[in-house]
Formats: sequence, structure tokens, C-alpha cells
Amino acid sequence: MDKVNVKIIFAGPIAHKAGLREIYLPIHAEHEKGLNDISTLVREKAGSQILYTILMNGSSVDLSPKPIFEDTDVFDIVPIVLGG
Repeated sequence: MDKVNVKIIFAGPIAHKAGLREIYLPIHAEHEKGLNDISTLVREKAGSQILYTILMNGSSVDLSPKPIFEDTDVFDIVPIVLGG
């Protein structure tokens, strides 16, 4: 399947570690492959020890019924904050 060009926005300490706030990235349009592309980017830019969740167009990507990504999709990479 083809690739789509999506916007990735890093939040909080992930943006700091990555050294950038946003980037446009060509990812696979198919859901699982596209998420793998995004995860690879996060590991490369912010390191493998970061815990994060991915939002697509403001909603959890895990809850998305959409099996195919589009050029208009925006992904937020949000750190999971632990502690108490």
C-alpha cells in the first residue's frame, strides 16, 4: 500500500529530547505499518526509554476505527506521566 505524508507533533519532554516540536513524515497508509513508522521515529528522536501514547486527530489511535491513514491526519506524541 502507498505512503501518506502526515504531521507528527511532539509534546512536553518528548519535544525536548527530540529537539523539535513537529515534523512531516511519510508513513505507510495501512494502520499497523503506519504506527510502526511513527514508533520508529519516536525511538530515533527521543530514545527507547520514553513512555508515550499516540493521538490521531485528537483521539487515541487505539480507539480509531479507521484502518487507513490519510495525508490530512495529525498525530500527537504525548508522554505518559508517571508518579504520584
